[in-house]
Amino acid sequence: MEPETSRAAVEPRVRFYLRAMAFLVPALAVWAYAVRYLYPRVQLIWREGGGAAPDFQWLMEGVGLLAGYGWVAAAAFLVAVVAAERWSAGWPRHRRAVVGSGVLVLNTAALAGITAMCLVLTLAAPGLMRAA
Repeated sequence: MEPETSRAAVEPRVRFYLRAMAFLVPALAVWAYAVRYLYPRVQLIWREGGGAAPDFQWLMEGVGLLAGYGWVAAAAFLVAVVAAERWSAGWPRHRRAVVGSGVLVLNTAALAGITAMCLVLTLAAPGLMRAA
Protein backbone atom coordinates (compact mmCIF):
# COMPACT_ATOMS: atom_id res chain seq x y z
CA MET A 1 0.00 0.00 0.00
CA GLU A 2 1.03 3.55 -0.64
CA PRO A 3 1.72 5.71 2.41
CA GLU A 4 -0.73 8.52 3.17
CA THR A 5 1.95 11.23 3.10
CA SER A 6 2.62 10.80 -0.62
CA ARG A 7 -0.89 11.98 -1.56
CA ALA A 8 0.18 15.65 -1.33
CA ALA A 9 2.78 15.14 -4.05
CA VAL A 10 0.37 13.36 -6.42
CA GLU A 11 -1.19 16.52 -7.86
CA PRO A 12 1.17 18.20 -10.33
CA ARG A 13 2.36 21.68 -9.41
CA VAL A 14 1.11 23.32 -12.60
CA ARG A 15 -2.39 21.93 -12.20
CA PHE A 16 -2.51 23.03 -8.56
CA TYR A 17 -1.41 26.59 -9.29
CA LEU A 18 -3.77 26.89 -12.26
CA ARG A 19 -6.63 25.87 -9.99
CA ALA A 20 -5.57 28.40 -7.35
CA MET A 21 -5.38 31.13 -9.99
CA ALA A 22 -8.85 30.19 -11.24
CA PHE A 23 -10.18 31.05 -7.78
CA LEU A 24 -8.04 34.16 -7.31
CA VAL A 25 -8.09 35.95 -10.67
CA PRO A 26 -11.82 36.85 -10.76
CA ALA A 27 -11.64 38.52 -7.35
CA LEU A 28 -8.45 40.37 -8.27
CA ALA A 29 -9.96 41.53 -11.56
CA VAL A 30 -13.06 42.90 -9.84
CA TRP A 31 -10.88 44.51 -7.17
CA ALA A 32 -8.64 46.11 -9.82
CA TYR A 33 -11.73 47.58 -11.50
CA ALA A 34 -13.08 48.82 -8.17
CA VAL A 35 -9.80 50.48 -7.20
CA ARG A 36 -9.16 52.01 -10.61
CA TYR A 37 -12.64 53.28 -11.51
CA LEU A 38 -14.95 53.14 -8.50
CA TYR A 39 -12.73 54.23 -5.62
CA PRO A 40 -12.01 57.73 -7.03
CA ARG A 41 -15.76 58.24 -7.44
CA VAL A 42 -16.37 56.99 -3.91
CA GLN A 43 -13.82 59.51 -2.63
CA LEU A 44 -15.55 62.31 -4.57
CA ILE A 45 -18.99 61.36 -3.27
CA TRP A 46 -17.64 61.15 0.29
CA ARG A 47 -16.11 64.64 -0.03
CA GLU A 48 -19.18 66.15 -1.71
CA GLY A 49 -21.45 64.60 0.87
CA GLY A 50 -19.37 66.28 3.54
CA GLY A 51 -18.14 63.01 5.02
CA ALA A 52 -21.72 62.60 6.18
CA ALA A 53 -20.87 60.37 9.09
CA PRO A 54 -17.60 61.46 10.76
CA ASP A 55 -17.89 58.45 13.05
CA PHE A 56 -17.37 56.29 9.98
CA GLN A 57 -14.26 58.07 8.67
CA TRP A 58 -12.32 54.98 9.76
CA LEU A 59 -14.23 53.00 7.15
CA MET A 60 -13.17 55.36 4.38
CA GLU A 61 -9.58 55.22 5.63
CA GLY A 62 -9.74 51.43 5.66
CA VAL A 63 -10.92 51.36 2.06
CA GLY A 64 -8.06 53.71 1.20
CA LEU A 65 -5.60 51.41 2.94
CA LEU A 66 -6.88 48.40 1.02
CA ALA A 67 -6.86 50.33 -2.25
CA GLY A 68 -3.35 51.60 -1.72
CA TYR A 69 -1.62 48.59 -0.22
CA GLY A 70 -3.70 45.59 -1.31
CA TRP A 71 -1.39 44.96 -4.23
CA VAL A 72 1.62 45.00 -1.93
CA ALA A 73 0.06 42.23 0.17
CA ALA A 74 -0.77 40.17 -2.92
CA ALA A 75 2.76 40.62 -4.32
CA ALA A 76 4.33 39.69 -0.97
CA PHE A 77 2.23 36.53 -0.87
CA LEU A 78 3.32 35.64 -4.42
CA VAL A 79 7.00 36.21 -3.61
CA ALA A 80 6.70 34.06 -0.47
CA VAL A 81 5.08 31.21 -2.43
CA VAL A 82 7.72 31.38 -5.18
CA ALA A 83 10.51 31.40 -2.58
CA ALA A 84 8.99 28.45 -0.72
CA GLU A 85 8.50 26.53 -3.96
CA ARG A 86 12.09 27.14 -4.94
CA TRP A 87 14.00 26.66 -1.69
CA SER A 88 11.88 24.72 0.83
CA ALA A 89 12.10 20.95 0.85
CA GLY A 90 8.96 20.54 2.97
CA TRP A 91 6.85 22.90 0.88
CA PRO A 92 4.90 20.26 -1.11
CA ARG A 93 3.44 18.97 2.16
CA HIS A 94 2.10 22.41 3.12
CA ARG A 95 1.43 23.87 -0.33
CA ARG A 96 -2.30 23.18 -0.39
CA ALA A 97 -3.01 24.65 3.05
CA VAL A 98 -0.85 27.76 2.65
CA VAL A 99 -1.92 28.68 -0.87
CA GLY A 100 -5.56 27.87 -0.14
CA SER A 101 -5.48 30.09 2.95
CA GLY A 102 -3.79 32.89 1.03
CA VAL A 103 -6.36 32.74 -1.75
CA LEU A 104 -9.14 32.81 0.84
CA VAL A 105 -7.64 35.85 2.59
CA LEU A 106 -7.13 37.77 -0.67
CA ASN A 107 -10.66 36.97 -1.86
CA THR A 108 -12.08 38.03 1.50
CA ALA A 109 -10.12 41.29 1.43
CA ALA A 110 -11.42 42.11 -2.05
CA LEU A 111 -15.00 41.37 -1.04
CA ALA A 112 -14.67 43.34 2.20
CA GLY A 113 -13.21 46.31 0.31
CA ILE A 114 -16.01 46.41 -2.22
CA THR A 115 -18.60 46.01 0.54
CA ALA A 116 -16.98 48.87 2.47
CA MET A 117 -17.15 51.06 -0.65
CA CYS A 118 -20.88 50.38 -0.93
CA LEU A 119 -21.38 51.14 2.76
CA VAL A 120 -19.45 54.41 2.44
CA LEU A 121 -21.69 55.40 -0.47
CA THR A 122 -24.84 54.71 1.51
CA LEU A 123 -23.49 56.78 4.41
CA ALA A 124 -22.59 59.70 2.13
CA ALA A 125 -25.90 59.72 0.21
CA PRO A 126 -27.91 61.75 2.77
CA GLY A 127 -25.22 64.45 2.70
CA LEU A 128 -25.54 64.69 -1.05
CA MET A 129 -29.29 65.19 -0.76
CA ARG A 130 -28.76 68.13 1.62
CA ALA A 131 -26.07 69.65 -0.61
CA ALA A 132 -28.32 69.64 -3.69
